[in-house]
Amino acid sequence: MNNEWVELSDTQLKCSVFPFMDGTIAEIARIAIPLLAPHWEAAVDMKPLTAFLNWVDQPSEKLLMEAEQVQFWFNSRIGRVQWSDPKNVVEFKLDYAERLAEWGGDPVEQAEALWWVAHSSRGKDATAASVFMGFPQECERIVAEKPGAQVEEITVIGISYQVPNFRGGKIAAEIKPWTQVREGKRVIRMVLCGQVPGQLRPRDPKMPRI
Repeated sequence: MNNEWVELSDTQLKCSVFPFMDGTIAEIARIAIPLLAPHWEAAVDMKPLTAFLNWVDQPSEKLLMEAEQVQFWFNSRIGRVQWSDPKNVVEFKLDYAERLAEWGGDPVEQAEALWWVAHSSRGKDATAASVFMGFPQECERIVAEKPGAQVEEITVIGISYQVPNFRGGKIAAEIKPWTQVREGKRVIRMVLCGQVPGQLRPRDPKMPRI
């Protein structure tokens, strides 16, 4: 047993499981934390809200202004919600539902307009909770269909590893990023996924599939 003193930061101290803690939660933590450590150490590929902006088409000026007013209303109140108080949370949701009812109009167009505004935000006021909370069904459609996304034609070179007999032309495939962590560094490789004649299947089961 190592009895040397170890200086902990305030955060580490708050998250520590001390020997005298012998309850169920402490025992679960002792088992779970070491198993979760590799996932915490792995690099996380995060994207800003603006990366999802063009999942919808740019709204009209009228809808844009109306959505900006709704977003301002949401941002000015969300920080004051006591999330540990169910009554306060319900009151906020009811107030927000009333504000959206005052907006009126086509919920699909409203959702896309608010999506555009919410995902255009930067800094401390950046939040897409407004559209997901106000239009959950419409957001599900946006995420699934990405109505504003444009289909692009790109030229791909260096794919002989996966398609040895391919010499050029059009193929129905998708280029997907595959993130690996090697020696503490995040490495991104691009993988060809599609129904391509003669394509070799990826050897690594963690690679993106068709």
